[in-house]
Amino acid sequence: MAPAAALARRRGRGPPGAGRNGRDGLGGGPADRPLQVQVVPKERIIYGPAPAHPAPLLPGASPPLYMEAGTPEPGIAMSLDDAQRAAGFHVLRSVGEPQTQLLSALYYPPIARTDEHPTGNPSAGVQVIYRFGTLKLSVLQKPNPNPGQPLQIVQLGADPHSRLEQHAGAEYLVTRTPDEQRVQGVQFATESTFAVMHFSSPFADWPAAADFIAHLQ
Repeated sequence: MAPAAALARRRGRGPPGAGRNGRDGLGGGPADRPLQVQVVPKERIIYGPAPAHPAPLLPGASPPLYMEAGTPEPGIAMSLDDAQRAAGFHVLRSVGEPQTQLLSALYYPPIARTDEHPTGNPSAGVQVIYRFGTLKLSVLQKPNPNPGQPLQIVQLGADPHSRLEQHAGAEYLVTRTPDEQRVQGVQFATESTFAVMHFSSPFADWPAAADFIAHLQ
């Protein structure tokens, strides 16, 4: 997946897998699934905290996206329940899918502010590793800092195979293999959580990725 820093935002309520009525196997109603996604040009990024009184914008100009800087801490292995408690937000997990096996969970402490590495969301995070049938994948999650607003993702590196896609009325940032046949990664958000999924080789086709997302609660 291309380098990216993201602030997770979503309108609506409910986890991605609350219903399964779409052709893609995704949530059954608009409140069940991720919604609007906006890709923000990197030229709009300003590294540092947002000012208390920002300067007025010129007519037609888009507001900048302020991003903190920090150095990520190493992940700490623990149970998924303990990682969720330590992180302090709802962590999506696979429920009711017999092909899914939870392999491990890592808790990432909040990112301390420095001038070294940009990050769109310095909050604590949880990475969950699954085996899904013959596939292996990770789901890195952070809390949604702005519920009720569209998900904003800033692309820090160009990737011609990473683009917005609509499936069953929901929007996702999907990274595909060069032949466009398989899915390497998916980014989306719920009311409470921003998630970055990454599949290990041989990667997944979209129906398999959608089936996994449909069981996240």
